Amino acid sequence: MYYLKLGLMILFEPQQAFTLIKRHRKAIPVWVPVSLLLLCLVVRIASIYLTHFPMSAQTPENTNLAESVLGLIVPLFSFMGGIYLVTSIRDGETTFYETLLAVSYSLLPYILLGLPLALFTRLMSANEMSLYQTVQFAILLWCGILLFYSIMHMNSYTFAQTVFNCLLAVFAVLFIWAVLVLLFILSEKLINFFAEVINEYRLLGKTY
Repeated sequence: MYYLKLGLMILFEPQQAFTLIKRHRKAIPVWVPVSLLLLCLVVRIASIYLTHFPMSAQTPENTNLAESVLGLIVPLFSFMGGIYLVTSIRDGETTFYETLLAVSYSLLPYILLGLPLALFTRLMSANEMSLYQTVQFAILLWCGILLFYSIMHMNSYTFAQTVFNCLLAVFAVLFIWAVLVLLFILSEKLINFFAEVINEYRLLGKTY
């Protein structure tokens, strides 16, 4: 019941809620943020199956669920790691677990409204696409505002500091992923090169 009240406070009284999270972080078990993240995944997958076709280009037939799951998890955890790294360097006050709690609770608008919106699309026509997109954008914006506010309040940052640190976190994540992709491409080329050398050596061995 306490965690339910905390969730409602996140939606309507975020300042008080994030203060409680920071103050009682050790009392909040790890299953709470894990459950919220799993619920977010469930809502994402269920929305693919429930959203009426004119409202979404994704259908169960042409959607790879693994890619959809990774498309949610990878950016989420990348930003989580990026913002924790930045706040650790720039005089932040949150631990990684507090960051996890803040991110997971910030997803509540999507968790609570994602499925009702998907079901509501079955009553909508293609002419109401703009309405659907507006509501969807509003839900995601609400999540983003909560996440931004949690970073600002739990680290005692000013508005300007929070904007700068969020942009820095995004840049750090993009840079890290660019380096990882580059390393992957280079390693793949290196492996192909050695494979070709070995094949050439075997062919020469057979020739002689």
